[in-house]
Amino acid sequence: MRGKPYLRDDARPETTSDEVFRRLAEARTFWLATSREGTPHVMPLLAVSFDGRTYFCAGQGTRKARNLASDPRCVLTTAADGMDIVIEGTAVRVDEPGTLRRAADTYLAKYGWDAQPRDGAFHGDGAPTAGPPPLDLYEVRPSTIFSFGTDDAHNAMRWTIDR
Repeated sequence: MRGKPYLRDDARPETTSDEVFRRLAEARTFWLATSREGTPHVMPLLAVSFDGRTYFCAGQGTRKARNLASDPRCVLTTAADGMDIVIEGTAVRVDEPGTLRRAADTYLAKYGWDAQPRDGAFHGDGAPTAGPPPLDLYEVRPSTIFSFGTDDAHNAMRWTIDR
């Protein structure tokens, strides 16, 4: 991942990618933007981050899931403490049992949501913006990440991801 200041003349301290991922892990509400034949669709949702990766879930019949099935490109944003973060990338469905278990444990610790991984998806109530269960887990695989300091502690940064 290569980072550089978003604005050349931003004199605030540069933000590290570790700091961005720490703030992603702590952020509470996220917004996911998808597209349906060029028409934008934005919804709030709950997301979790661990091991430098960010995940969210969506019911299989929801508009966001149907949009991602036809075009996996998306944007995930959050207003974290002292920093606004934008992740541009693709959403990839995850059904690996270990990752599902880790995500479920992280959802429980962060939001108190007791998602039960079963048959490659989450089952359980309490995630109204995700839609009805079963809920698929998605990893956002970034192509570009932007962070914008909302105070004097961090500058604005842009990271491009080498894949």
